Amino acid sequence: MTELEYAKFVDLKWRNLLTGYGADKVAAALGLAGEAGEVVDLIKKQFIHGKLVPSECIVEELGDVEFYLAKLRSLYGIDRFEVLIANRLKLDKRYPER
Repeated sequence: MTELEYAKFVDLKWRNLLTGYGADKVAAALGLAGEAGEVVDLIKKQFIHGKLVPSECIVEELGDVEFYLAKLRSLYGIDRFEVLIANRLKLDKRYPER
């Protein structure tokens, strides 16, 4: 699946969920925060509570994170590779010795 195909899939699933100025952006940001929290909860269960967390569970939650990231990128007209490049440049500047 290409990045464009995935973005179209996200838009199709998202369609008509919310209306109103900025509602999509707020919903996507809140969804991202919630799903990131679910990833954190799985890691907590593993390292704090000593529970076995199958990688499939992590994959599932990271997939939900990707869904909301894709929607936010779409709403702001940002390409995923633009984000990756900007992040790399920021981290190279922050950690030039690595």
